[in-house]
Amino acid sequence: MQPSERKYESARQMERQARILSCAREMLDESGYEGLVIRDLAKRAGVSAATIYNLYGTKDGVILESLKDLLDRLGDEIQKSVSDDPVADLIMSCEVMTGQIQLTPQYAAAMTRAALMANNNPALTRTLIGRDIPFYYDCLSRLQVQKKLKGKFDLKELATQFSAHLWGLVIFWMAAHVELDELVNQSVRAMKLLLAGVVTEKVRAGLLK
Repeated sequence: MQPSERKYESARQMERQARILSCAREMLDESGYEGLVIRDLAKRAGVSAATIYNLYGTKDGVILESLKDLLDRLGDEIQKSVSDDPVADLIMSCEVMTGQIQLTPQYAAAMTRAALMANNNPALTRTLIGRDIPFYYDCLSRLQVQKKLKGKFDLKELATQFSAHLWGLVIFWMAAHVELDELVNQSVRAMKLLLAGVVTEKVRAGLLK
């Protein structure tokens, strides 16, 4: 079933959608992907199952929208904390994103599994895996302008590598190779090591001290 093309813009309709997405995140965090059943979600959110299908089409549609909503809020938090120091901003973004995983681990695990299995859902893959790449690219571009990179790099490729490394760490956590309570520290350490390979000696010394 395809989601409805109707636009729901009244305060009541927007509140209903926010409630559905909030309940979806709660259920995913409690029980993972398999635990999100549309009829149960409808009951918890106080709407009909038909309403959810009309709005989002499928369970994956609900997950995608709930994820976008969460990532939008995390993105806003990151943007509000952006400074004049792109190195500090890259580290801060790791803290925000992996800090959210620590707060809602079941939800994060469900989202990661969905991304890994989303061969027929490129929108979900782009939302999950590709969303942080533009931020990394912007930070690297600012480092380049500030002459803090030690050479010429393909910044888009470098930003993609940063994202891939972070997602690799998340997968390691899911495979129990990284403890949940160490995830933020590990992500910050990984970001510093990645940066150490591309920044000038002066910046590198500050990273690794």
